[in-house]
Amino acid sequence: MHDILIAIGTNVVADRIRFVEECLEQRFENVRFTHIIPTEPIGERFKGKQFFNAVMAGNTNMAKSEVEEQLKLIEQLAGNTQDKRNMGVVEADIDLLMYDDVKLHEKDWQRSYIKELVERIKEMKS
Repeated sequence: MHDILIAIGTNVVADRIRFVEECLEQRFENVRFTHIIPTEPIGERFKGKQFFNAVMAGNTNMAKSEVEEQLKLIEQLAGNTQDKRNMGVVEADIDLLMYDDVKLHEKDWQRSYIKELVERIKEMKS
């Protein structure tokens, strides 16, 4: 069984994260979510569009590549497309932050909201 940590974001509506959470619960085990926090956009393309973010911790028997495939599939199910992203609309952005003890998406780990959410998920475990 592998430990996973996943970042979830959207700039559409906070309810979109609830849809993503339901999809994640169907695919992974021992799932826990942080609360949703609003954040300011990063980058000019998303200027003026507030984001909503959460973090999920859980377990899986899937290989890392399978987890990443599932996350891309969930993004598509949520309505995410490259055309929408090009217009600054992010229906769902779901990133695998950690697989077992291996940190991924190093830049994300430096963001204050990720630090806050990861700290909250750790508190939930203890």
